[in-house]
Amino acid sequence: MAFAVVFPRVVDAKRRVAIPNPLRDELGKPAPRKLYVTLGSYQCLWILTPGQFERWGQRLLENDDKDPDLAAYRRMFYGRAESSDLDRQGRILIPERLAKRAEIGNEVLLIGVFDHIQLWDPSRWAEYEKTHEDRFDETAERVFSSKL
Repeated sequence: MAFAVVFPRVVDAKRRVAIPNPLRDELGKPAPRKLYVTLGSYQCLWILTPGQFERWGQRLLENDDKDPDLAAYRRMFYGRAESSDLDRQGRILIPERLAKRAEIGNEVLLIGVFDHIQLWDPSRWAEYEKTHEDRFDETAERVFSSKL
């Protein structure tokens, strides 16, 4: 599974958003019947398959339980997560409380981020890109130059 690319989408009146075919294809065959939606970093939402949700949980449990910040993160990560059924049209329902926290309106961007999908408000994504664009080349060189 390797999610990539940005898809503009419309959120319907019931807060459903369609997962486009290229992203759905990466969910696996057959596609899972439910996905997990949780509040991610930078006030976007993260969409995870059940397998990915489990793997992230295992990674969180591998770390030191005595770290109070990590314990708080685990509580918040799981306390904010909700499962959402993937319907026959490939749509998922964005839970109201999460839509409010991420200030999701009727237009969103679905962004593939390798092992999960992020759901962003378009104006927030534009701000994020503007803020981080200057360091993109520098970071790429630091990460890949010694490995190529």
